[in-house]
Amino acid sequence: MPTSPSRARRPTQSDVAALAGVSRSVVSAVINGPETQAALRVSPTTRDRVLAAVDQIGYIPNMAARSLASGRNEIIGVFTYDPIFPISSSSFYHDIVVGIEEEADRIGHSLLLSNARKDQGERSLYRARTSTLRVADGVIVIGGKVGRNDLAHLLSEGFPCVIVGRRELPGVEPSWVAPDYVAGARRLFEAVVEHGHERIGYVDPGAASEPALDRARGVTEAARAAGLSDQLITLPLGSGDELLQQVRDHRLTALLSASGEDATDTVLAARAAGMSVPGDLSVASMGGTPEGPRTIALAGLTVPRLELGREAVRILMALLDGSVTAPAHTVLECGLDLTATVGPPA
Repeated sequence: MPTSPSRARRPTQSDVAALAGVSRSVVSAVINGPETQAALRVSPTTRDRVLAAVDQIGYIPNMAARSLASGRNEIIGVFTYDPIFPISSSSFYHDIVVGIEEEADRIGHSLLLSNARKDQGERSLYRARTSTLRVADGVIVIGGKVGRNDLAHLLSEGFPCVIVGRRELPGVEPSWVAPDYVAGARRLFEAVVEHGHERIGYVDPGAASEPALDRARGVTEAARAAGLSDQLITLPLGSGDELLQQVRDHRLTALLSASGEDATDTVLAARAAGMSVPGDLSVASMGGTPEGPRTIALAGLTVPRLELGREAVRILMALLDGSVTAPAHTVLECGLDLTATVGPPA
């Protein structure tokens, strides 16, 4: 059964002091920065020992409580395990961050962007120790990669956190806002069938991520409901040429991909082979379009990214205000655009 974050005792400076074998004033000096450390003549060795203790017990400095009587700094942290800052306008995450910024502006809060430092080749939230992220009242996590143990630890400490995207963590249930990929994938499959397609392929990324599982579930449910389970062909990841060969081998007339990259590869390979898309082959993406010069118009799901960012802020504020209790979950409906690369079968 998930551990309730509200019942966990948060470590204190006294706990850090006891573990490091120093006074509480020394811990406070290390937490408050170089000037305070110099005033108390804290040696580098002592400082490192205190920081190691901070890491070990997961102490979060309560800087907001010292600066405001309300215990709030009116700062929202935006955290990622992916190297996605700065975000270009063509990035999948650009509109999510814009939505976060718009809602933060509306309620008069500042944003603090932070990414995980690398620890022995892996990115880790706790490698940051007492980083400025801890000044935030709470944090919104974005990106495809998730440090599940990191975030479970953070939530067990009672630190308010909202993840953009449905995620499952060990031992604790996180709060999240996510696109409804199950319903979206189901609607996309049904729309392709309404165009007259029966031999349909689905490019499965083979990933165990929650979004990938949700998309696959939606496709298989829709195929079963339409009586087309036998005609639905699941294809492994491959290059555009490899996927196109699979299309020919299975005599497919439509291809659905969880990834915009794979959908784009297939469209480009088909056109290079003299095929018409969507005349000879219909292609749809459930993952948007890739960045850069290979960007082409693709049919498929449209993810409400601006609203995902805005809703993440609203959920975080509700957790902070106590108007909702963690875990809080919200799913947002995806749109559907079939104008570019989906048509009736030849």
